[in-house]
Amino acid sequence: MAEASAQTGYRNVICVPVDTRQRFLQLEQEAAGPLLKMGVRLSGVGTFGLNYRVGYRDPSCRLVLLTLDGDGFYQSPGVEFRPVVGDLLLSPVGVPLLLGSVEQSWSFLWFYINGLKRWQHLDGCLPRLIRP
Repeated sequence: MAEASAQTGYRNVICVPVDTRQRFLQLEQEAAGPLLKMGVRLSGVGTFGLNYRVGYRDPSCRLVLLTLDGDGFYQSPGVEFRPVVGDLLLSPVGVPLLLGSVEQSWSFLWFYINGLKRWQHLDGCLPRLIRP
């Protein structure tokens, strides 16, 4: 797992291995209207291969991630999680993060959510991992 112990240790990175399979939700379609009203900016589902990494030094939206299969890692200053099947990960706006696959592929559904008022209660919180 990559080490990043302080905010200054985080950087913007996107490393998507060739064996990754990902589909983005088509948010421009009329059926996606309710998602847009909830603030969903971008969303998708996929299976991410070994050495998958995504990191943001200062994310401008919230991340909501549901693990479907496999496992991965999530790091933020002072927080480390190993999400497994059924776990829901919530990462607030502005909190640096690094996530990726570990020893196997990791399948998950994800949403990036804009800063609407309805989500402000998550701001200023630590990232959370909710287990079923």
